[in-house]
Amino acid sequence: MLRLTAPLSVVTGRTYQIRYAIQTQRGCNGSTTTVNTNFDGYIAGQRVGGRSTKSGFGNQLQDPPACNAGYTAAQTISLNYTATSTGTVQLEMRFTAFPTTGGNNDDYRITPSIVCL
Repeated sequence: MLRLTAPLSVVTGRTYQIRYAIQTQRGCNGSTTTVNTNFDGYIAGQRVGGRSTKSGFGNQLQDPPACNAGYTAAQTISLNYTATSTGTVQLEMRFTAFPTTGGNNDDYRITPSIVCL
């Protein structure tokens, strides 16, 4: 699992929307067999949503195209968080690549943005 974190300053009662523009690409480095990769967003240690590159593993993103076809068009997901106290919380993105024998995990390209609603 890969974890990327960043601090986020918040104010009690305000709602923050974290928007992720996500593109996926089939993991085909020398193999036509691919394995899903999951993405989950956490704020202050709480999971607020996520997606997967394959069906059957939660909310599915657009299925990656055939090998060497490049990334999908950006798909935007939004995760909301309402602050219960003023201060700093951790914004975290987790990517889970599952063990594989003979396949490759699908790839992600993500551009996050944060909006105070």
